[in-house]
Amino acid sequence: MNLPALSAAQHREDDLLPLPRKRQDARPGRVIEEERLLPHKRNKAAQRRIMGRAFFDFFEASINKCETKLPGLAGASAPLLADVRQWCLDNRWLG
Repeated sequence: MNLPALSAAQHREDDLLPLPRKRQDARPGRVIEEERLLPHKRNKAAQRRIMGRAFFDFFEASINKCETKLPGLAGASAPLLADVRQWCLDNRWLG
């Protein structure tokens, strides 16, 4: 898949987008609220753990949901989840 390259100006605009506010239709664990990150404004390690937990919970739920749709994934999902969990632990995204 070939995606168009973004200019430096487009990258800067994307960096300035505000974090989403709490939405009424948001499911728990799907959105990281700005209020949750604000106390850790200067603590990148704490932010990484918050985002890592949200990512891994979402990833695990997505893989489990895909197992029902793709029967061939069942044998590979457990090692994949273990590898991703280990990577997150090694890189301090989970603690």
